Amino acid sequence: MSEYLLQTGKQVGGFRTFLEQLSMGFGYNAYGKEASIRSDDQILRNRACQLLNEGKQALQQRAQEWKRQHLTCTREHPVPSPTDIAAGKEMDATIQKLAALETQIHNAGVPQDNPTWDRHRDSQLFLPQLLEADGELLQSVSRLRDLSSLSSTTVSAFVDSIHEVESAWKHRQSVFSGFFSIS
Repeated sequence: MSEYLLQTGKQVGGFRTFLEQLSMGFGYNAYGKEASIRSDDQILRNRACQLLNEGKQALQQRAQEWKRQHLTCTREHPVPSPTDIAAGKEMDATIQKLAALETQIHNAGVPQDNPTWDRHRDSQLFLPQLLEADGELLQSVSRLRDLSSLSSTTVSAFVDSIHEVESAWKHRQSVFSGFFSIS
């Protein structure tokens, strides 16, 4: 069909417009730089969620093993110590915090490609900053996952690493919400 239109010269501009409209799925131009950055944003966030899930699973396994060793009742120790019970609850709270953070990252909004959005933000400046914030988030999540695989990592070190991820996530959210400075 395209050969016919090119050979006859009929509505070549109309055909090009038609092809451009076909490439616009859900309002995104599949061939534009902004669309590429938007898809990279989703890819990086999905990878961050995957790494968070791996870290959460590793921490769950360590917590189960620790609970088996320290919270199991025996004849010698019929009641676990209060400090062990508190440590077990802290591990459970940390796992819940990771699950909540993973959900927030996974369900985050995608920058829209529409005139209203463009009126309030300059996509050429905003999207690269968003991608950089996503990269920082991914690095902090990667460090957290690495800590979770080490058997020598304490719960407090793990909590500090979660705070680092939360800080990177807040930075990403501030960039996304528009409260950022252009440097």
